[in-house]
Amino acid sequence: MITPTLLDVAAITGLPLLGEEILTTTWSTTGVKYAIDISSTTYQSFILNNKGQDGDPVSDNEHITFLLYWLRGVVFCVRSTQVKVTYLPLAIMLAEGKRLCLAKLFLARLYLTLDWITALMREKKRITNVDGPV
Repeated sequence: MITPTLLDVAAITGLPLLGEEILTTTWSTTGVKYAIDISSTTYQSFILNNKGQDGDPVSDNEHITFLLYWLRGVVFCVRSTQVKVTYLPLAIMLAEGKRLCLAKLFLARLYLTLDWITALMREKKRITNVDGPV
């Protein structure tokens, strides 16, 4: 089996290899407070609670809401029917225009998913509802 590399991820996804390193403790440094409503856990209510009025320009909160949805659903392929704020710091930093090295996170998520699938195969368990960018 050929193991994907960061160059493979960059070529396939277009995610940047260069940018600020992301750690689990990385947060925005601008000090700006955003009013993202995370009280609702279903996607529909989350989006409804964070959208602006029709015809108004897109607000920072709406932009962050979209980026959070995009990171979870498209980039990291999290299969969940509920919104979790794991990627909220990343969404905020992207909305602020920071260059982030998302390729390493994508590759880490891919490796974790492949490890999980391999463990299920070893145990001869049924593989269902695969999570992550596989």
